[in-house]
Amino acid sequence: MVYFSGYISNSRDFMLHLWQQYQRAQQPADTFYAEWLSLLFFDAFANKQAFNDNDSRYTYLPAAIRHSLAFAPYLNGGLFSRAHPLDTAHDGEFVISDREMDTIIRQSRQARPTLHASSAS
Repeated sequence: MVYFSGYISNSRDFMLHLWQQYQRAQQPADTFYAEWLSLLFFDAFANKQAFNDNDSRYTYLPAAIRHSLAFAPYLNGGLFSRAHPLDTAHDGEFVISDREMDTIIRQSRQARPTLHASSAS
C-alpha cells in the first residue's frame, strides 16, 4: 500500500495519523470515509493538479493534513476515479462506520506488507 511506503508526508503511518486527526477534530460520526479518506483517493491520488490545501471546502481538515494531501503523489491509471457508474449512481450512499474504520486500520497495521523491489530479467 502507498501509505506503508512512506509516499505521503514521508510517513509509514499516514493512515493512522489521518485517522487520529479525524478523531481529534471531533467530526460528525461515521464521516471519516466520505469526508477524509475519499479526499485522499479521489482528490489527491487521482488528480494531476495538486490538491489545493487552501480550498475553502476543506477548512474542516487540519492544516497539516491539507498540506500532506497537497503533496500526495498522482497515481495515474484510473483506479481512483469516480467515473464508474456505481460510484456516480450511489454517490453519498456508501458509509463505513467509524467502528469499522477503526478495525480496518488496526488490522492493516498488523498485516503490513513487505515490499521488495525486483528487476525484470
